Amino acid sequence: MGPGLLRGLLVVVVALGVCRPETPRPAPSSIRALDGDTLALPGGDRVRLVHVDTPERGRGGAEEARAYSQRFVESGLPTLSRGDSRRDRYGRRLADVTVAGRSLSAALVEHGLAWIYPPGTSALREAQCRAVEARLGVHAGLDDLRLGPLVATASRFHRVTCPVIGRRAGARPWSGTAAEQLMRGRAPCRTCLPWPPREVGGGPASLRDRLLGGG
Repeated sequence: MGPGLLRGLLVVVVALGVCRPETPRPAPSSIRALDGDTLALPGGDRVRLVHVDTPERGRGGAEEARAYSQRFVESGLPTLSRGDSRRDRYGRRLADVTVAGRSLSAALVEHGLAWIYPPGTSALREAQCRAVEARLGVHAGLDDLRLGPLVATASRFHRVTCPVIGRRAGARPWSGTAAEQLMRGRAPCRTCLPWPPREVGGGPASLRDRLLGGG
């Protein structure tokens, strides 16, 4: 083989190496976060995350939780962790979403952007304890919260005036704090204690400052 032909082959090999297409990257997710715990799938179906609640729209931390969920599903190839057909009363599929084996529900709880509702899982309860102890996210203002006596049931805690509990057997006033109730794995009542309460940090803008490290 002559020197000229050899040089020509080397040029072709180098050119092929430079022009070789890159390994395809995961396409951007087409899943849309409607709020922190509800996702819209392509085709119109919706998913409600299991075991966790996030703040409703207009409450402190709601937009932060929604934005976190959106970033999470865009970070890789999201998959639904449950293959059953269970749905809630609104017709949403009940499932968790994972990316690279990491749970969105767990990530929200770890960052203080969600709280568990019983029974949850032991891993989620431990994550919530850590988030409450560190006063992360929606738990940031717990030390300033003054709710008065609370009533604890098996799975939730309520204000003493809560219409849900009424005279339910076993529901007794309890002098502990909301932080202690959360660390015990109980969830705030959705009727009398929309979470986080307005008393925490003065509302959404103040909590946003806390989440961003501004106060």
